[in-house]
Amino acid sequence: MELAQRLASARSEVTEETHDAFAELKDRIHLAVISELGPQLYNANVEDADLHRLVVADIRSRLGHEHGLAVADRDRLTKEIADDTLGHGPIEPLLSDNSISEIMVNGPDDVWIEREGRLHRTTIRFADLVRRRVDREPVAYILGTKEFRRISLRVDSRVLIPRPETELLVEVALSLPRGARVVDVGTGSGAVALAVKDERPDLSVVGVDVSERAIHVARANAARLGLDVEFVVGDLFSGVSPRDAILANLPYVPEGAALPPEITRHEPAEAVFGGPDGLAVIRRLLSAVGCVPLVALEVGFDQADAVASLLVAAEFGSVERLRDLAGHERVVVGRTS
Repeated sequence: MELAQRLASARSEVTEETHDAFAELKDRIHLAVISELGPQLYNANVEDADLHRLVVADIRSRLGHEHGLAVADRDRLTKEIADDTLGHGPIEPLLSDNSISEIMVNGPDDVWIEREGRLHRTTIRFADLVRRRVDREPVAYILGTKEFRRISLRVDSRVLIPRPETELLVEVALSLPRGARVVDVGTGSGAVALAVKDERPDLSVVGVDVSERAIHVARANAARLGLDVEFVVGDLFSGVSPRDAILANLPYVPEGAALPPEITRHEPAEAVFGGPDGLAVIRRLLSAVGCVPLVALEVGFDQADAVASLLVAAEFGSVERLRDLAGHERVVVGRTS
C-alpha cells in the first residue's frame, strides 16, 4: 500500500503507525526539497519572500504526487515542511535571554537550551543556523556566547568578539597591588573588565566604551555573572575618575586592511579600524592619559615598535612587550616608574 494511502486509511484513528507514516513522508519530502533547492537555501542574496515561494511550490508539487492524501493533511504538511526547510523558530530571542546558559545543536531538528540548570527543547531549526554560517556570520554570534578566561560572555553584533590574545590584558591586571583602580577602555562586551573582577575581586574596575549599544551588552553580562563592575558610556576615559591602571583594546586595524568576511560583514567597524595606520585612537588616548602609573595596550602583530615609541614619547619610563600564543608582540605595557 502506498504511503499516502496508508495515511488516508488511518486518519480516522490516531495510531503510532499514522504518526510514523506522516513523519516518514515529512522526512522524505524535506530531504528532497533540500537536495533540489540547496544552492538557493544557503545563498544570502536570495530574498526571503522569493525563497519561501520556491520552497512552498516545490513541496506542493511533491505532495501532489502522493495520491489519497487529504487536502487538510496536504496543507498542514506543506506548512510544517516549509517551516523545517526555511528555519522558522529564529534563534535571536534566545540570544537576548540572559537566563539561558547554553545552546546545544544535536541534529537538524534537535536543538536544546539550558536555562537555570534544566534542559529544554526548542523550535529552532538547524537550517537557520547553517544559513547564518554560510553568510560567514561568526559562530560566537550565532550561538550568542563566547568563553573568555574563566567566564562565559553573551555576545552579538553590537560588540567585538573577545579574542584569546586579549586575555594578556587581564594578565597585566593580575599583578596590580591590592585595591588598585582599573579602567578598561573600549570595553565592548565587558570581557576584560569582568574577567579582571572575577579573578581579582579586590580591584575597583570600570569599563568605558563610546558605544552605548556595547555598554548595554556589558551591563547585561555583569548582571548575569554577578560581578560588581561599573560600565560608562564615554570617549576613551572621559567621565572616569583618576585610575591606577588603564587596560585598552582599542581599534588598531589600518583602514582598508584585508580581513575575513566574518569581521567585515558582521563585527562593528568602529571597534576594528583605527585610522590610516591603525594607531589613531591609541595616539588620542596617550595624548590625554596624564599621570596614570600603568597603561597596557593591545596592538596589531606588527605595531609593537610604533606603540612602544608612543609610550616613551608620553613619558612612560618603562616599556614591556608581551607575546601572544602565536609569538607576536601583542600587548605593550608602559609604566611611569
